[in-house]
Amino acid sequence: MDPSGAILHRLSDISTSRRLSSEHLRPVNKLDSIPSSPQVQYGRFRIPDGALELTKWVAMALMTVDHINKYLFAEASPLAFDVGRMAMPLFVLVLAYNLARPSSNIDSSVYLRTARRLASFGTISSIPFIKLGGLIDDWYPFNIFFTLLVITTVTGLIQQSHVSNARVPAVLTALAAFAIGGGLVEFWWPAVGLGVGAWIYFRSGNLLGLLTGVASCASLSWINGNHWALAAFPTLFILSKVDIDLPRSRWFFYGYYPFHLVMLLLVRIPMQKAGYVFWHT
Repeated sequence: MDPSGAILHRLSDISTSRRLSSEHLRPVNKLDSIPSSPQVQYGRFRIPDGALELTKWVAMALMTVDHINKYLFAEASPLAFDVGRMAMPLFVLVLAYNLARPSSNIDSSVYLRTARRLASFGTISSIPFIKLGGLIDDWYPFNIFFTLLVITTVTGLIQQSHVSNARVPAVLTALAAFAIGGGLVEFWWPAVGLGVGAWIYFRSGNLLGLLTGVASCASLSWINGNHWALAAFPTLFILSKVDIDLPRSRWFFYGYYPFHLVMLLLVRIPMQKAGYVFWHT
């Protein structure tokens, strides 16, 4: 029920209560006759701020373990590789949830500010990301910040189509951003599809969005070679039930990504001198 409808509903109940009170000549407690005001719902799934912050820490830990295994030990640990497949989906789900907040849909500049931060830190991270190797033609694809940037761009354009008179151009631009941008970034279109589908579900409770996100996440098996990415969904659900008070550390997570890549490069120096040969070159 929208806020105006809730107010009218309250006034109707109050009027009815007063009429009944007069007819039966007995006092009526108005608080008993006024229903609680329903909050405006944006989707069906709620994550407390502390639990969302905890999810980012878990994703960061999984990413770190995965990158140590990949860049220092040539993916020698199958377990580290498997659990590491959950890192990207968790980061994407957190971003999608934050972009789906009511405040983000009221103030569309949130998308632009987020996109600027992602572009800036993605550019900074490109130097150590490329130096660590393992890329096609030594540059492709772009790092995870650009994956999140494409998701932010696509969802921002979809949001713009809901509030702008130029709806068709916004939708067509969103489709172009998905098609072109999704082909340039880490984990490609499945990651972008996961983010867009999750955003739709978190924002409106639309089950088609949830199915799109799950299907996109499942298609990551073509890239990862397994279905461990799907474990991000039950992981998020479990973490959402954790009652914890964690302060938000937005800039820390932005800065940690390029920092940990540089640290991996520095650790490689003594390992190379010791004769260790890296297959990611």
